[in-house]
Amino acid sequence: MKKRICVIVLMLLMLSLFGCRELLSGDGEISGRVTDSNGQGIEGVRLKIEGVELVTTDEEGKWSLSGSEEAEVTVIPAKEGWDFYPESITAKDGDDDIYFVESAALSDIDIYFTAERGAGGSYMVECYIDRYSRREAGKERGDEFSDAKVKVNGLELSFLDDFPYSFHYRLEDRNFEVEPEESLDIYLSHPSFGRIEKELKVPPVVPEIEVEGDIEQWIAGEIDFVELSWPDVNQGSYSLEIVQYDDNKESIGGFSKPVDANAYTLADRNLLETYGTDKTAEYIKLIIEGVNKYELEESEGGIKFVVGAPIGAEVSTLP
Repeated sequence: MKKRICVIVLMLLMLSLFGCRELLSGDGEISGRVTDSNGQGIEGVRLKIEGVELVTTDEEGKWSLSGSEEAEVTVIPAKEGWDFYPESITAKDGDDDIYFVESAALSDIDIYFTAERGAGGSYMVECYIDRYSRREAGKERGDEFSDAKVKVNGLELSFLDDFPYSFHYRLEDRNFEVEPEESLDIYLSHPSFGRIEKELKVPPVVPEIEVEGDIEQWIAGEIDFVELSWPDVNQGSYSLEIVQYDDNKESIGGFSKPVDANAYTLADRNLLETYGTDKTAEYIKLIIEGVNKYELEESEGGIKFVVGAPIGAEVSTLP
């Protein structure tokens, strides 16, 4: 009886292994690397493909496996005493950036991905990557992240060698347009932070702003505050953009503030002061936009994705 059970178990294991290898048979391959918080490869990590261990990392943390042209498979890393990010990756044939990292490595990664509306309704998509410790120390960036892959909806962002203290990526397509409620598929990969994939929807448009009080009187110092409110179309996640103008109606500055409700009290008179100058705004324009955000990990630097609405309601004191 025991022998029969052992034979059955062995057959089931062989069928499982055969089925998985059949799924991965073909001319192509999938490959990647597993690294620790210092960027060094981790040897002996077992990679499970569709639940079956098929490959183990070498002394550099690298691994590869042949794969079919169309199959998608789930890859999961495992090694006793280690936690990895991400916990799993869905891989296609030809994927060569199936990167996993020790979870602790993310604490020193600083990523800010932003997709914001630009002139004419098209979107400006940018990403900034660096190590928090290096940025805080004021050290120049070197070339560590110059080969990262950054994509949105399958379009690859280009690395721009224009910032000495950060790795700057930008989508060169200046006609990239998306509509409210459409999704952006965000994709980043690098051996130092793994593979990050996230879908974020473009927020709905804020249709109008209600104003209680007189903004011109507030600018003149005649009243202490003005109340702003708007329909809560995005579950309390918004950005208030303030554009400042001088007495010649020329723009002299501006900035954005996150707002976690569908109302805001305009009271802080510092909002009229332009950054880095001694000028004070005589006129202002206020724009409310829905913002969808995703923060991957609590860390010193932070890994954050921000997607804004294509347009927003506004009020202005410009004559």
